[in-house]
This record gives sequence, structure tokens and C-alpha cells, in this order.
Amino acid sequence: MTGRATPAPPGPPAGTAVTGPEAGRAGAVPPAGAPHLADATDPVDAEHPADATDPVDAVGAAGVVPDGPHPPTPAPRWVLPAKIVGALALIGVAVLALQGKVPTPDQVWASLSTANGWGIAAAAVVELASLAEIVRQQRRLLRAFGVPIGFRRLGAITWSSNALAMSLPAGAAVSAGYTYREFRRNGAAQGTAVTVLLLSGVMSTVGLGLLYAVAVGLLASPWVRDVIEAHPVVSVTLAILLAVAVHLGLRLIGRSKDRVLSTDPTPRLDRLQERRPRLASAFRQLLTTARQARTVRFADWRVVLAASVANWALDLACLWASCLAVGIHIHPAALAAIYLGMQLVRQIPLTPGGLGVVEAALLAGLVHAGAANGPAAAAVLIYRLLSTWLLIPIGYLVLGVMHRRDGRSRPPSPTRPAGSAPTTTG
Repeated sequence: MTGRATPAPPGPPAGTAVTGPEAGRAGAVPPAGAPHLADATDPVDAEHPADATDPVDAVGAAGVVPDGPHPPTPAPRWVLPAKIVGALALIGVAVLALQGKVPTPDQVWASLSTANGWGIAAAAVVELASLAEIVRQQRRLLRAFGVPIGFRRLGAITWSSNALAMSLPAGAAVSAGYTYREFRRNGAAQGTAVTVLLLSGVMSTVGLGLLYAVAVGLLASPWVRDVIEAHPVVSVTLAILLAVAVHLGLRLIGRSKDRVLSTDPTPRLDRLQERRPRLASAFRQLLTTARQARTVRFADWRVVLAASVANWALDLACLWASCLAVGIHIHPAALAAIYLGMQLVRQIPLTPGGLGVVEAALLAGLVHAGAANGPAAAAVLIYRLLSTWLLIPIGYLVLGVMHRRDGRSRPPSPTRPAGSAPTTTG
């Protein structure tokens, strides 16, 4: 998913950077071929100009000489060949892994027709809960920076951006641009919108990393599993120690007492700005985001991290419930390893939403773990239907409804009287 969709990584989301006048303030560089997120000609930025009193915009602007809009940077020549080689390599691995194990349509249908309906319903519920955690994470970040936004409104933005990310080429960049503009429409300053997108992506990556560390620890160390099964008290103690370590780390990040954004001068970046403006802008955005992160309260970080971990864990639970629904019983640690491997494959933008690539990776992983061919394919179909394919049409429906409502509620342009036709020449 995009929010898992990644937001890019899962984080930071591809395309969350900006160009043009905002590049001087927020200081980010767009990915190759990505659309501009902030532009003086954009109606959203024209309607909500950068706020000089906003701490993010103010510190981002310090010492920067705006160098004007930049045209989209064409992708390097090696990108397309690299994608082709990567696709062929993945296809080769999938063919070798699935050789003689691809189920027939009859086998898949037999597994689907006998699937447990309650298991499928449980998978759907936890997937909806996973999406809700994405909304909770971004809403808490926006509120931490003083941008009030309703849960339903942000939920609609999330569903819409997920549909864009999972269905379009370069969907992550398009989705990030759309989310940025919606944040701006809902009151976020330019710098704040970019910072929230970046922090959301970073925290999503941290959440996935924590999940990955747990899975690798369980798989790579059989004695750890033995200890957990034989000594539950020790297991609980280790879990508490891990939670305390994360707790202290978040306190260290959010230990600032005055919550005032640093505006210390950056002479080295200023000199780099003269020689390499785009590179300097990228470093300045990272510096601005890091400074802004220190102003977020510990309580907010705690909620954001919990939501990030829950987002991935619930999506994994959807895959687990899909497997149980068709009678596949795999050790949770092994299933987590398959899931995390699929997430790594998903980051290679070969097809929109990882179409075909994700399915092949999941099927190969389940079959390798001992699942029968037919049930494995059925579990993959159920999971992908609930986590991707059904979300795309629903997201576009939400996008259309939002566009229609926003069009009705938007006041007439102040440049001409309501009801008057635009003047044309020619």
C-alpha cells in the first residue's frame, strides 16, 4: 500500500520534495521526472502563499537565494536499462522458484471456493485498520505542527493518494504531489507540508525496520524461538527492554524544552548554494526536517511510531488471515520474512503497485515455505484483492467525490465576478 506506499520508501515518499520558489525555502530536489509540488503558478500555492511567520518556511528560507523554477530533471540513461535488468532478474528468480509449482486455475478455484469466510472477513477488517493507522500517523504529525485536520478528511486524502500510487506509473511521485496539495488546501504552510511528508515516510521506514528486526532475530536465531517458547518471562522481559530502548530514543529526539525551531546560520550550505543549488537545496531540506523534528513533543513521536508499526503489522496480519482462510499454517516469523521480502521487491518501481511482481514474490515465498500450490495462489489473490485491487476503485471514487465537493465549496475567484465567463483573446 502507498501509505506504505510508499509514502517513497515507504519513506520518505518519492516526490515529496519541491522545486521552484519553494526549493529555496524547503530545499528539496525532485526525483527524476517528478512533478513540481510547489510552484508559483499552482493555484493552491497562489491561494496559500508561503507564510513568513511559519517556523518551517522561515528557517528554510534563511540564507537561501531562490534560484527560480527548475525544469523536471530527465531520468539518467542508465535508469531504464537498470529497470529492465531488474525485471528480468526478478522474473528469472520467480520462474526458478515456481518451476513445476504453478497451480492450475482449477486448483486455485477449489481453494477459493472452500475458503473460510470468517477468515476473509478478518483479513478485510485488519486491512481497514492498517489504513486507519496511516491516517492516524499523518494526522498526529500535522497536529504536532499546528495543522488541525479531521480524521475523515485526512482519511479521504489517504484513500485517494493510495489509489494514485498503486495504479499509475511513477505513482509514488504523483501520490506525494497530490497529498502535498491537499495538505496545503487544509491549512499547512509549504514547508510544513513537505516536512510532514518526509517525517511520515521516515517513521514508516522505522516501523518497517523494527518489524524486520524482530522477524530476522526470530529466524536467524533458533535459540531465540526456543527461549520464547520455553521461558515466556524472559521473552516478556526482552520485549520490555526493547520498548524501553525505543521509548528513550524517542525522548532523546523530542527532548527540546522550548520547542523553538533552530535558525542557526548555515554558512557552508550557503556557499554550496552558489555552486550546486539543487544539491544544497536537498541538504537544506534534510537539515530543516531534522531541526523541525526536534520540536515535536515526545507524546506525538510515541503515537506516530506506534501508528507506523501498527500499519505494517496489521497489513502483515491481513496476509496471515488470508493464509489461514485457505488452510495454510506457516510460522509467523517465516511469514513475516516472506512479507518483508515482498516489501523490498515492492520498492522497485517496475509496474504500478507492484502488479505481477508482488504476486510472484508472495507465491514463490509461500510455496517455498511448504504451502500447497493451489492454496498459496488463493491466499495471494485474497491478500492482494483486499490490500490493493479493491482499494484502487474505491480510492478513485473517493477522489471524485472530494473533487466534486471541493469544487462546490470553493469560493469564486476574486479576479472576476461570480458567474462571469473568463475573457479570451485570439
